Amino acid sequence: MKEKDLISRLEEDYEFIKLLGKGGSGKVFQVKNKLLQRMEALKLLNVGGNDFSEETIARFRRETQVLASMKRNSRDLPIPEIYEVKKRDDFLYYTMEYFSGRSLNDIIKEKKLTIDQTIQTVIQLTQVLEVLHSNEIIHRDIKPENIIIDEEGKPWLVDFGLAKPVMSNETSITKPGLILGTLHYMSPEQIVTGLTDQSSDLYSLAVVFYEMLTSQSNEDESERTVMSKIVFQQITSPSQIVSALDQRIEEVCMTALRKSQEKRYPNARSFREALEKAWQETQSSNTIPPDPKRDPKAISSLDADTNTFQTAEDKIDRKEEKEEEPQLEKYSLEEEKPFPWAAVTLLTVLLSMILYVLSRM
Repeated sequence: MKEKDLISRLEEDYEFIKLLGKGGSGKVFQVKNKLLQRMEALKLLNVGGNDFSEETIARFRRETQVLASMKRNSRDLPIPEIYEVKKRDDFLYYTMEYFSGRSLNDIIKEKKLTIDQTIQTVIQLTQVLEVLHSNEIIHRDIKPENIIIDEEGKPWLVDFGLAKPVMSNETSITKPGLILGTLHYMSPEQIVTGLTDQSSDLYSLAVVFYEMLTSQSNEDESERTVMSKIVFQQITSPSQIVSALDQRIEEVCMTALRKSQEKRYPNARSFREALEKAWQETQSSNTIPPDPKRDPKAISSLDADTNTFQTAEDKIDRKEEKEEEPQLEKYSLEEEKPFPWAAVTLLTVLLSMILYVLSRM
């Protein structure tokens, strides 16, 4: 059966609205459930061709199991809820919760993310990973394309096609030598050994964090260049790209991106707590009243007398000095007033003349 024939049969129950995305594990459509009158997402996998092996089918089934178990254990977890899983001829498909939103990848490319939006998004994603990892589940494909931001700004983690239990036998459904995931978001140890654990998810999220801060990625570079950068080269500090970035936020990001797994955050909780602390300190430092001697808003106009700029505090001091100047000047004149010798001489002459006249009478 061809895909279009299957869709025609499914249209008895679903109205196909549009294609949401496609990848190695199938296609995802936005559909409307005619019976329940609700929007859903339908993921479809054609397993009849030679391109799909037993391991692909096994991952598809495991994806539904992971989503169902995680949602059952944590109803508020921002991951899609599974509604129905079926097989028809050469096709496997399942329907799941649909939510209106945009991929984080598209949002990053617009370069309009604020630092507050970035911090809050990463904090919420670390919380999702806390729950997944506490249930021994690793996602293995954290990247902006698999993060949907809904209309309320809440991030949803999607596409669990590569997700697996931590203790599962990796080689049971994966060919030897095959590295799963998206190269640009792989950790150094994953590239070197091909093995993944919770730390791999955290490193991938740190790369997403870096791209949100800088609006830059290395997606246009060759695979060899990307692998070399991840394993060997030092990452450019975000502040060299965004000069206004607070050092405390940068330190959290760079710690999560260290080459050595032992030097990175050991779990999602420590990553989250470090980021929350850095953000709180940044917010607190931004609310400290400005020093009038440093704040440009405290600078007054050009002083006409001195021809220099003065702060508001300086002008208050000068005003006090000017109010005291008349008193100082009066006191000085009183103390330093010269004796009136000319007047005394004049009086002496007049007195002598009077005495002379009187003597002649």
